[in-house]
Amino acid sequence: MSEKNNIGILGIGAYLPKEIRENSWWPPEIVKTWIDDKRRFSSAFELDVVDLAELSPEARILIETLNAIRSKADVFEGSKLRHIMAHDEKTTDMEIQAASNALKNAEISPNKIDFIITQTTLPDILLDANACIVHKALKLPANCFSLEVLGMCNAFLQQLFIAQGLIKSGTARYGLLIQSSGMSRLIEPEHPSAPFFGDGATAVIVGSVPNHQGVLSIKNHTNGGLGSYFTTGIPGKRWYDEGRIKAHVLNVSSGPLLNFNGVEQSKLLIESALVDAHLEKSALQFYAGHQGMSWFREVTQKAIGIPHATSYDTFSMTASLVGANLPLVLYSAAQNNLLKKGDNVAAFSPGSGMTAAGMITKWMI
Repeated sequence: MSEKNNIGILGIGAYLPKEIRENSWWPPEIVKTWIDDKRRFSSAFELDVVDLAELSPEARILIETLNAIRSKADVFEGSKLRHIMAHDEKTTDMEIQAASNALKNAEISPNKIDFIITQTTLPDILLDANACIVHKALKLPANCFSLEVLGMCNAFLQQLFIAQGLIKSGTARYGLLIQSSGMSRLIEPEHPSAPFFGDGATAVIVGSVPNHQGVLSIKNHTNGGLGSYFTTGIPGKRWYDEGRIKAHVLNVSSGPLLNFNGVEQSKLLIESALVDAHLEKSALQFYAGHQGMSWFREVTQKAIGIPHATSYDTFSMTASLVGANLPLVLYSAAQNNLLKKGDNVAAFSPGSGMTAAGMITKWMI
């Protein structure tokens, strides 16, 4: 490890829109059409023809869990509530609220922020980063570095990796990382994947902390051959052709491979990060797993082999918030006293592309 200062999470903020959409919001006739729809994420698996004996231990855990979920015949697959943006609300509105809360919780003044990195599923303006709009609203310094990343579900750990380089190099001292989801504007309500996504924003303040504190290791993985599954664009066309941009499944066959790879990478990346952090699995007190599906945290925690670690799931209460999932888990766990200062935390998330990242951090707040 470098002798330079580490990067640590100093504060987290969150914002969820007031409107809550329960499962009963969807008419029974719409729900009925979803039951046999092959576009649903778990239905993309041909579970009945998989020979478990030929699979890796991680893949067996995944298949067994998905079979159990399918046996429950829950068309909402564990999602119960999701927050929905108001008609006149923008993702930057949510981001500003979350960032203001994070700054307050970290007790850091906006004029001390050296960089801001944002990620959203729904930018206010194409080719203009939400980071610049938030920068103006928060009155951040003019010399504050502003950047937007794609990242999607893996955005937070990608942002943290970039922030680590800026802070450990001495280029910056404090940074603001923001993640937001405005998926309700991109998915038609009758689409079978609509219940799996919600709207909201999170923000994380990071800064320089002493060695052996804060983020101890981040490991990354990229496999460009597994992209083009769930995407945003004009179905059947290029995204810039005439038509309305929507979220849709581009390649159903990629779904199983993405999930298998995600589960396997959770084990590989967390184990590798633990080696760099000079920690054993038994030293982990908390595991933050991506909330893209109701089963993902449970399956990856089993695959990694850390059943003793405390965890917290937000999927049933918010559905997936894409890049905001991990920060919301950490925020909620801390609010519920499940995450305490000094705890060793493992976090994992995959993202479209495909990318994935695993992190080990010593909790600072």
